[in-house]
Amino acid sequence: MALSLVNKFVPPDATVLDPFCGSGRLLAAATEASLRVGIDTNPLAWLLTQAKFAKADPRRIRAIVAEMDQAEDRTPKPGLLVGPTERKVQWFSKSVVEELSRIVLWLNSLDLSKNESLLVAAALSATVRDVSFAREQGWKLHRLDAEARRKFRPCPWDRLRKRLAYCLGELSKQGSRSGGRTVVKLGDSRALGRCGDVFRHGIRTPFSG
Repeated sequence: MALSLVNKFVPPDATVLDPFCGSGRLLAAATEASLRVGIDTNPLAWLLTQAKFAKADPRRIRAIVAEMDQAEDRTPKPGLLVGPTERKVQWFSKSVVEELSRIVLWLNSLDLSKNESLLVAAALSATVRDVSFAREQGWKLHRLDAEARRKFRPCPWDRLRKRLAYCLGELSKQGSRSGGRTVVKLGDSRALGRCGDVFRHGIRTPFSG
């Protein structure tokens, strides 16, 4: 759908504004635009779109994947990452939370550039979804039933490896969607005012990112 819309409505060297950009598919499809601006109120959508256009070094990502076996064996267990205390249901097993805590400790010890951090954070976000009790089908969060939760034994390290491998594949395609300048902002597009202000002022306040 994104490619169809771009082919129909976006001429070469156009300026594209997607005020509800989600994970940035429309922006990624607009490969011949001179300026692509995406806005979303969802921090995860902002992260995924930023990661999609982050020019991470594939060699560094491969090195991170190569280091994972040793990291899995050697990273100590920190204190558990604690979610909101008002949570009424559990979305993770205790062992999964322990391993996610170890992964975060290890990732925080790496000397990552901003672009590498964005890509790894997006991969980790997807990993967290993979190892949760959320059902795979459907975009809404529905929890596995009790029997399925009992049998569910995911390995967060393995899931992160697969996600990073996918990211490496996407990095090889990055040249095809290089386009011009890309700006991704976190905020409510209703605060934009006139569209002309977006491009004259580069979407400064009240947006972040």
